[in-house]
Amino acid sequence: MSTPIYRQVQDLRLYSLDSGCPKQECWAGYLPGPDAQITAAIYPAATWNDPGGVYLFLKEAPADFSAFLGNLNLLLPKLSPTGEVRILWIYNPNRDSAYWQWDMLKAQAAQGVEGLDWTVARQALFNIGNYTVAIQPGAAMTLDEDFNCAIAFAVDQVSFLGPNGVYPAQGYSVYRLSKVAQPATPDTARRQTEQQQVTSTLGQQEMVAYLDFLKHKAKVQILKPAGVVSTEEKDQKPSDTK
Repeated sequence: MSTPIYRQVQDLRLYSLDSGCPKQECWAGYLPGPDAQITAAIYPAATWNDPGGVYLFLKEAPADFSAFLGNLNLLLPKLSPTGEVRILWIYNPNRDSAYWQWDMLKAQAAQGVEGLDWTVARQALFNIGNYTVAIQPGAAMTLDEDFNCAIAFAVDQVSFLGPNGVYPAQGYSVYRLSKVAQPATPDTARRQTEQQQVTSTLGQQEMVAYLDFLKHKAKVQILKPAGVVSTEEKDQKPSDTK
């Protein structure tokens, strides 16, 4: 399996992935960080250690790369003034940028033993047809060389939202998100409802884990819900004292 290569687009600060994304289905590329040195080609390892860089996935290649790059550079500071956007999907890159539809993942970098270590900064939601993939905040990101340098997430940090509820990821530990697909007629109301369901479910899970932590830390055991008084307890009167 050959290692993917990002090649510079024209003379712009923009790279196009030469493999790994079917050309007829989407366009994949990379926007280097402000301090990155521009060369004719770069490998995934170089992008991984580039703070401020953004992996791009578009439903189709931009008709005008220069105009696209200009609009992209205007959009990113609005999405994250601190430059945390690490992955960006744009479903309609050839429309007016004011009408772009996108999903994104924000991540933070820390210096590790062999380079930068990346963790998801906020919950990320990605729509795939009628389903949604949810990646939890704090999830570690890795560059998996065994899967053609795909971006990988731990299986316990990924959930799927389907028509019947939220399901934890099972049986897989690597997710290569290299294709975006927008329904012919996007159901905005349904998408918002699904995102609210995911946020609510993950919020409940985090609250349960937090309460368990507090109980363990304080060594508290809840015997029965507070405020519940039996009929016998109500009828009992305090004994007289002398």
